[in-house]
Amino acid sequence: MASGLPELRILTVKKSSQLWGVFGQDDRASPVNVEKEMVLPNLNELSLEQLSSIVYFSFGCCDFLFPRLEKLKVHQCPKLTTKFATTPDGSMSAQSEVSEVAEDSSINREWNRYNGWKEDGDSCL
Repeated sequence: MASGLPELRILTVKKSSQLWGVFGQDDRASPVNVEKEMVLPNLNELSLEQLSSIVYFSFGCCDFLFPRLEKLKVHQCPKLTTKFATTPDGSMSAQSEVSEVAEDSSINREWNRYNGWKEDGDSCL
């Protein structure tokens, strides 16, 4: 599904207590068609907020790369196992194959391309 969203610029997911992931592999999908890495080439802003059950950004299919991402916000996602990290060229990636909760997923974090990570452990807890 993500490969069909090349023009997506802003993705905001918030206030869901039952969502486990944003993207995931359809049970009927053939393993042959599964990509190792998905790219959302024009995504500028990604926000995940108040998602008490979310475990992964993308389940079972791939890692994501956001070459034009300028802002990332992760607030109140205590079970999130996806690791968001910058690549050597300054892009943001989402790596879903993490076996335990990332140490930074339970706090509120924001990232922007120019100032890096900002953490706020008190504002929404």
